[in-house]
Amino acid sequence: MRQATRIAALSIAILVAAAACSSSPSPSPSGAPSGAAATPSSTASALPSTSPSAAPTATPAPTATPTHTAAPTPAPVRHEYVLYRASVNVTGGFKPSIWVVKADGTGRHKIADGFDEPMASPPTHQIDAAWSHDGSVLHVITYSVSSNASTYCTPQIKNYPIDGGAAHTVAATLTNHDDNFIWSPDGTKIIFRHWNGQPNCVQNIVDPSTDLMMMNADGSNRHTIISGVTYWITAWTADGTGLIAVDPDTARAMSVNPTNGDSIFIGPLAASYPAVSPDGTGVAFVDSNRLHVANADGTGVIDLGAASATDFEPAWSGDGTYIAVERTVGTTNKVVVLHLPSPTATTVYSGTATINPTIIWSPDKAKVAFSLVGNTIRVSKANGSGTLSLASTTGGVVLSWQP
Repeated sequence: MRQATRIAALSIAILVAAAACSSSPSPSPSGAPSGAAATPSSTASALPSTSPSAAPTATPAPTATPTHTAAPTPAPVRHEYVLYRASVNVTGGFKPSIWVVKADGTGRHKIADGFDEPMASPPTHQIDAAWSHDGSVLHVITYSVSSNASTYCTPQIKNYPIDGGAAHTVAATLTNHDDNFIWSPDGTKIIFRHWNGQPNCVQNIVDPSTDLMMMNADGSNRHTIISGVTYWITAWTADGTGLIAVDPDTARAMSVNPTNGDSIFIGPLAASYPAVSPDGTGVAFVDSNRLHVANADGTGVIDLGAASATDFEPAWSGDGTYIAVERTVGTTNKVVVLHLPSPTATTVYSGTATINPTIIWSPDKAKVAFSLVGNTIRVSKANGSGTLSLASTTGGVVLSWQP
């Protein structure tokens, strides 16, 4: 029995050896302890292990790096801002400033301050501003205050991005005899005037003649177009090929060639409060207290006045199809809108307060803005359906609407 057990224990080694030769199995090895239970041969370690292999360790998926989503950039504001000038009293005078406010009364903020002005200062030398052609920039002109006659009232031009950012000073060589800066419709040129013989930039007293000047928008290439003229420029034509001017002696509108300064009168001789259409082909004016329109050469006159009314300060819409005008009937002051060529007027404002001379149109011709003396700026729908008084704008005078 013990012999059989020993043979079974050695069967593993015999199987391995059989692979190498065909001889009969060898007798069991000697030296085994007598009477002891047989133990498996160490040769058994050559057998492959039947223990299950450990499951492979799963490789963890990489952790995604969190990404930062940038805040959306606010859309630029266009066609919404009304540009206006206001002032506050200071010791011995006032401080003017330039502001903008949206037509719904929101977004009101100051763009720039002018210098403190004595009450005797010429009113044209406070602070002025104009929009760039695309409405993205405000061109602001300030006039310095100095005890030095050679530098008093010297203008400086700064460009303020309306959507935010630092102002940029235009590197122009200007003197205290320069003013009336008007940008071309494409924003590349600035037309202005240079006064001759004016002490301390007091105007129209010593010598009313001026030189019509031009420079690039960056201040380079300053040059004289024509010398010794008395008219002043009020606007470029919409296509940038001509200039509109006013003759101070006759108060008539003029068409001026920006290349050589040649000029011709626009409209009838009796015209007052002339306003030339944006394309330069027509003119609105007041004759015998009544609003009229005509072709630029004075032909085709149409009477748009009203009975027992006195008209002032007509203003064209940007496309030349509408006119807004101040109209006084008795003690009532109105702003009315006319769709040309009809004389039918839509009243958009009516009250007893005095209306400041400037009326401005929104680019979509849906609204007009104006200001009341000592009161707030008003925005009226051109169809007469409502007027909004803009809070905190008391004393402001409208200048222009954002393109």
